[in-house]
Amino acid sequence: MPASRQPNRAKSLSLNRPAWHQQRSPLNMNVYSVLADYWQLYGKEERQRAFAESATYQSIEQQSPDNAHSLMKTFALPAEPTLHLLRHIASCHPGYDARMIKDAQIPVAVAGTQMDVIHPLSTAQAMARELAGKYATVTFTKSLDKTRHSSEVTALLVNNIVR
Repeated sequence: MPASRQPNRAKSLSLNRPAWHQQRSPLNMNVYSVLADYWQLYGKEERQRAFAESATYQSIEQQSPDNAHSLMKTFALPAEPTLHLLRHIASCHPGYDARMIKDAQIPVAVAGTQMDVIHPLSTAQAMARELAGKYATVTFTKSLDKTRHSSEVTALLVNNIVR
């Protein structure tokens, strides 16, 4: 996160639906390893169908239709760079230094939403407490109304930039 590497260059920091907090490969990111396995184990025509039939996908679809839709869209991407990206996402580290951000007194806004298994609200809440000493803003659930969600996130970003 550039704000923690060069805090003097950041006027504000806005995070929307963070997926990582303090550790590499959190449980919510395991779905990307599973998805990569389907890419490797099945042919082009079969991988999407096989993943759609999996308990992993069905659980995500039930809990967060927007996450499920996004995962399915990966099957339309080119194979080699996508497989590399999926493996990388699954094992990434959050890559920020909370102390540097707090010491620089950068205004921080963090937003999270319900019904999001890949970007859990608990992660947004933990980051908001750690970086700003406050609760994350809960925006309307993207799976229920994408337009309203986008509007609320935009307002949060604009407000954090303007202050």
